Amino acid sequence: WGGTAGFFQLEVELNVPPTVELIILSGGPTFTAPANITLFANATDPDSDGAISKVEFYQGNEKIAEDAVIPFGFTWNGVKAGNYTLTARATDNLGATVPSAPVSVQVNSPPPPNDDFDLHVLLSGSSVRTNGSNLAATSQPGEPRHATNAAGNSIWFRWKAEAKGTVTISTRGSSVDTVLAVYTGTLGSN
Repeated sequence: WGGTAGFFQLEVELNVPPTVELIILSGGPTFTAPANITLFANATDPDSDGAISKVEFYQGNEKIAEDAVIPFGFTWNGVKAGNYTLTARATDNLGATVPSAPVSVQVNSPPPPNDDFDLHVLLSGSSVRTNGSNLAATSQPGEPRHATNAAGNSIWFRWKAEAKGTVTISTRGSSVDTVLAVYTGTLGSN
């Protein structure tokens, strides 16, 4: 230390970084698209005179929100199907910043509208052609085994013949191996 001789005062202040924990408040970590995911950050500053000045929310490296008011949180609306890694980054009043541990969220595609027997698609006419998808379809309680295969990924259609005759039903042209089963009556009665 050089300079003029005399008395001086030296202050050293340690800024301990804040702590932050990311919490999913809305039923996660699995959702159905389009999802509304409510996030909360439990952020504290251990310094006696410190305070949290803001919390930023990230999906991967992309900032999706910022909140400077306690409680720190927001709702991420309209989230599409996919897998996401979320973090929160807390900044204290002296500029120290720390990220939370990552939280994984899975948003699944919604099931097709005719996923349940009672929500079947009504087909009409003597000659009918329709397209669809059973991606994200499920099985339901009481669903029978289809052609000795376990229930699952089932979609439902309802058709009533307009006259007596022979009926041909086919899944020809489908991009996946299909199981086609025909039932009469109500679910569970076969």
